[in-house]
Amino acid sequence: MKRFFFWGNIINWTIMLILIGSVASIFNQQTIETYEKTLFPFFNQINETLTLKESFESVKAMAVTFAIALILTLIFLMIGNYLLSRDRYLLVAMSAFLLCGVITFIGTQGILSINALFFWMSMGFCLYRRNIQLEDVEK
Repeated sequence: MKRFFFWGNIINWTIMLILIGSVASIFNQQTIETYEKTLFPFFNQINETLTLKESFESVKAMAVTFAIALILTLIFLMIGNYLLSRDRYLLVAMSAFLLCGVITFIGTQGILSINALFFWMSMGFCLYRRNIQLEDVEK
């Protein structure tokens, strides 16, 4: 079961990289002219009060937020997976997976809440394994 969560977390982050990383990359490389022709009509239907420049800047800010969320999630995921594979410091691994879920949920503005849920399941698995270790020590 430990391997399932170890590889599941890696697959989960890869899905995040494909979905959110591609969106962040596309949004960061757009000029205001191409944005006006391609994405502005769509975003203008959602919020008609923003001007072209304000909308363009908000999309750029969203792309930066996505990229930062990906990087931070990767850092905490590597820490959590390393500690999970060693079966040591499960409380720290649990905290790392909690942070992965929170960063994913807030950093992607709830778009990838399913991915955040899987990180939180990994946190629960670490808590379960820690309780088993504590019971073994008490015996």
